[in-house]
This record gives sequence, C-alpha cells and structure tokens, in this order.
Amino acid sequence: MSHSDSSHSQSESENVDTTYVDQCYSTDKRCKMDNKPDRFSALPDHLLLHILSSFQMKDAIRTGVLSKRWRLLWTSAHNLSFTHSPESNRDVTEFIKSIDDTLILSKPSKLNKFLFEFPYIDDQFPYIDDQLVDHVNRWMIFVTIKSVEVLDLNLMGGFEEGYSLPQLMYSNVCLRKLKLSNCNLVPKEGINWPVLRVLSLWYAKLSSEVVDAICSGCPGLESLKFCMCFGVPGFHINSKSVKKLVIGGYWYQENENSDDEYKELTICARNITSLQINGSFHKKFLVLQNVQALVNAKLYSFDFRTNQKMLSDLLASLSNVEKLFIGPWCLQDNVGSLLESAMGHYSCQRLDRVCLTYLDITTSIQVTSRTLRTLIYNKSFVAN
Repeated sequence: MSHSDSSHSQSESENVDTTYVDQCYSTDKRCKMDNKPDRFSALPDHLLLHILSSFQMKDAIRTGVLSKRWRLLWTSAHNLSFTHSPESNRDVTEFIKSIDDTLILSKPSKLNKFLFEFPYIDDQFPYIDDQLVDHVNRWMIFVTIKSVEVLDLNLMGGFEEGYSLPQLMYSNVCLRKLKLSNCNLVPKEGINWPVLRVLSLWYAKLSSEVVDAICSGCPGLESLKFCMCFGVPGFHINSKSVKKLVIGGYWYQENENSDDEYKELTICARNITSLQINGSFHKKFLVLQNVQALVNAKLYSFDFRTNQKMLSDLLASLSNVEKLFIGPWCLQDNVGSLLESAMGHYSCQRLDRVCLTYLDITTSIQVTSRTLRTLIYNKSFVAN
C-alpha cells in the first residue's frame, strides 16, 4: 500500500470515528461535563468496560458525554448488543448503518457476546430481506473474525422465509452459546461446533438431517432447545452429551394438511435427564420414546387441556422420573385421577416430587406413592 493510500485510509477511519460518535451525543453537552469529576471515572478501565458490557450499544456510546476518557471507551467493550424496538420509531436504514459503524470501531481482537434483535413484524416495518441480508452476512464474518463466544441473532422482523445462516458459520471453534430466531440451518458439509454448550433455535425450519448434524457436530452440547420449529417429523436426539431438552411448541404452517387427524411428533432422547414440553402443538400428538434416563420432567403445553389422552400417554412414558412439574392448562379437573393413574397403574417407582402450578382444581386430589415425599401446589407460574 502506498503512503497516499495509507494516509487516505487513516483519514477515512478518523472521519468515521468523529462523525459517527458526534451523531450519538451532543458535543456541547460533552464539553460542559468534561471538567466535572465523577466517581465512575476513577474506576480502572476493566471495571468500566465490565459495566459498559451490560448496556445496549446506543447507551454505551452515550456515556461519552461524561468526559474525554469515556468518549471512545465503548470501542473496547467485549459485549455488543443491538436491539431495534417497536417503540423507538428509529429508521431501519439508520439502525443498520449504526451497527456497521460500530463494528468498524470495535477494538478487541476477541469478543464475548454479539446480540442483534429485530424482533417484530408490523405493517409499518415490512420484511426487509434484500436490505438486511448482505449486512447480516457481513456481521457473521465479523463474528467469526472476532471469535465471538455468545451469539444471539433474533431476526423475527427481518425475513419472511427465514434467514439462512451462511456456510462459514457451520465450522466455528469459539461458539459456546448460540441462540437463533427465524434462522434456518442449511449446512452443506455438516456442523463443527466443538465447544458449543447451549443451543436454542426459535422458528426454524428443520429436517431430520439437520437435527442429526447438530447432534454429531456438537460433542460438548449440554442444553438443546427447539421453540416453535417446524418441518421435522420428530426430535431424535442421538447426542451423548445433551442432558437438557426443551420442546417449546410446533409452528403451524398454513399450507399444512387441514384435516382433523393428529400427526405423531416423536421425541426420542435416550441420554437426556431433563425434559420440558411447553407451548402449542397444533394437531400434533406427542409421543415419548427411549427416555429412560429422565430425572426431571416439566409439562406446560396448552394442548394437554383438550387432549387428556396425550397427557396420559406421556405420563406413562415418565415412569422413571423423580421430579414431575405440571403447569397450567395441563390437568385442570382431571388432575387427581390422572396423577393417581400415573403413579399407580404406571408404577412410578422413583417419583420423589410433584409440583402442580396454577391449576383451577375443583376436585379433591388423592395421590398414593411409596416414594413420593413432596406435593407442591403453586398459584404462580414460572416456566424455567
């Protein structure tokens, strides 16, 4: 690179620095506060950066009004969070450009977290596939270069058909926690996420091959969550490392068969010890297979209220659990008979605790079990 090119590049970088930062807060206000002492500024940089890492980037940038020391401190932050909320009324193009500018100024060679949320769909903000896809692809290159460990990508308001994660993302030795919303996995050569511990997929179009690729390509995966995903006939988890599985509903597609018959949705996971089922499964009949290792089970699905046979069959498959949590909409007036059936006829040999949450119980409950020590009834509902 020639001296003139180098000078031009440096000048351009300084221009981005000055222009973008000055747009984020008032220069006059900053100057007035420069000479005012504050306790925060007395803290060492690593503590200030720890504080800034909990902020949304727009708020972290605004701390530059505090003093000259704070002006560009945010460029060393290890957590980058960007959220476009419906209440902000912020122009989408301006929001996207602000992210691009922020990434240019980001100094650390390695980042802990990158979060991007565009979570809503509204007539005022239609899908912006063409405008957003190139930017998100570039951000994924940034995520790879910066060795990001925690990636949270919520694109519910960005793509009508879902964003396809680019191929460079399927081999990543740094990701430890990954949450994707409205993002489809389309690996051409498998998945290689050797240190990934937690994976959450929301509103994703899946296939049996993709689920198998996740299980085989994530040897350290411990927690796996599928929420409102679709396109797969069942969740067959062959991973030896996954111990916690959450199935949070099944997305109903308008082009699905509209007949009244229920279709089976199998959950097969021989090594999991914790299972949670919640949300809505439109015309899906849940079937558990090979779940003998289960210790904790949580049932919070809406559909159990109208499909008591499905619930009864699921309870029959949970004969080895020690702790059973039953949430709202599940049992209602049949709570007593179903529990008695589950712990009597189905011989729950190890059941130690049953927790009933927010049920409108109008009948008496009679539960008999030689191992049951605790029966809890909560009127508040927390699904975690």
